[in-house]
Amino acid sequence: MDEREVLARADASYSRSRRWLGLAMYRRNGIRQIDAYRSYLPNPSLL
Repeated sequence: MDEREVLARADASYSRSRRWLGLAMYRRNGIRQIDAYRSYLPNPSLL
């Protein structure tokens, strides 16, 4: 592996972990917000 491949792989895993961390934080902090959003959405089953 050359340096670019290492950097690309590290960047991919970093963005993936950031996405999962953000999703976990959103799910933990956003349960009440999600319940509030459901009343506004035309199709609540999407959540």
